[in-house]
Amino acid sequence: MKNFILFTFLIIITFSCAEKQDEVVDVSSKTDKENGIKKLSFYEKGKLKKTFEYVNVCGKEYVNQGWHFNEKGDTIKTKSHFCKIKIEKSILKPLEESKVTMIYKPLLKNTVSGILLSRENNINYCDLENKKLDTLYFVDNKLEYFQTFRTKGVKKVTGYVLEITKELRADKKYDERKVYFTLNFTVN
Repeated sequence: MKNFILFTFLIIITFSCAEKQDEVVDVSSKTDKENGIKKLSFYEKGKLKKTFEYVNVCGKEYVNQGWHFNEKGDTIKTKSHFCKIKIEKSILKPLEESKVTMIYKPLLKNTVSGILLSRENNINYCDLENKKLDTLYFVDNKLEYFQTFRTKGVKKVTGYVLEITKELRADKKYDERKVYFTLNFTVN
């Protein structure tokens, strides 16, 4: 009887401690969720293989960015598409400048990219199509600009990276892709 209990206990321990082979984990931060973004990491045989970021645009879920990883956990840049954003200071005084740096890894081949920003505060991604937008362009997939605000409060700068192919398809249209983002600031 003791051997049976011990054997059963070992089987339970073995299965409960076994590494999950295939798993999807929600790795969204609180800020991601507040901005309507969901990030999911996909594991195969216990190793991180890829992470995709999803946004909801006008009621449709959209793959916004994606990172693929090798066995060591390093990003495979040839398979990934993302925009890395660095904000110098997110807490500002009125009229104080904060440098914003964006590095973009495009998905499409042979493209030109820029960002379109809304001057209005706290709008959602669906509303962007109906707003007046400022345009800035990437140079060698890098863009830097200075952000300021006149008034106090919580500020959300919403926009997207627009990636357009330089060549027309056979149907005389360009391929394009949008990567949505929200930059969060507090002005005291």
